[in-house]
Amino acid sequence: MKNNKYSHTAEGAAAMRAAGCYEKKAYPNPDNLSEKLISKKYQVVVKNPLLRKLVLAIYNYRLPGMYEAHLCRTHHFDYIINKELNEGATQLLILGAGLDTRPYRFKQFSYRVHFFEVDHPATSKFKQKRLAEANIDFKHVTFVPVNFTSESAEDKLIFKGFDKLKRTIVLWEGVIMYLSSSIVSKVLKFIASLEIQSSILFDYVYPSFYETPHIYKNAQKHLRYVNKAGEPYTFGLNYDQIENYVNQYDLKLLSNDAKTMNQQYLSGYNMSVTPWYALAHCSNC
Repeated sequence: MKNNKYSHTAEGAAAMRAAGCYEKKAYPNPDNLSEKLISKKYQVVVKNPLLRKLVLAIYNYRLPGMYEAHLCRTHHFDYIINKELNEGATQLLILGAGLDTRPYRFKQFSYRVHFFEVDHPATSKFKQKRLAEANIDFKHVTFVPVNFTSESAEDKLIFKGFDKLKRTIVLWEGVIMYLSSSIVSKVLKFIASLEIQSSILFDYVYPSFYETPHIYKNAQKHLRYVNKAGEPYTFGLNYDQIENYVNQYDLKLLSNDAKTMNQQYLSGYNMSVTPWYALAHCSNC
């Protein structure tokens, strides 16, 4: 992403969540604020039933299973975040926040929970502009703009008031598949260094998806699309090896959800999440 350009991927993901709020065949997406943050052109499509149906059909043709992934992961991560906030977590840290709305949808916890959003400076500025235009209060949120190529996210977080001695939930959604193994390793070591009972939520793809795509239906179609967009997949984890992977960072795998999310959130729906995708929840205790 250029230094002065916000992430179009972030807005596209928010548009999918907004469209999902109108879903009638599966559980509607619970992100009822995303529609307010997307641009007018996206809002027109999302609000118009015929346009929404047409655009989703095109999206599903190009990237089958990704809309369903947006539906499932929002429900899944919302459930865990709400549970941990109720159980006593006092910080919610969102890495690569984009247009995520959880600090605003979970604002009822702001009297005792500190919300942090980390992202590229251009995306962070764009996010705050959209929040102001939508009249969504964001005074309770600490934005931490980071140029990841030249700055330390951890140092900037601590400078902004992040406390490693407080129980924290870290959300890392739609990010790690675009990173290097060294950056993923650095973040997981950071999670392990936090106060006990802190946890991290992230989604991931299997390396076989981009290394041997011919074994999956539609995988090559997905890869052509993301490569053309200049956002190739660079990191993956094997579903049956993830526990050993996180254990080496002194993290405990609490859940690793793949096929069950289809049964839980897409029951009776005629499509499913891409078969090379999963959601993980790990803690440092």
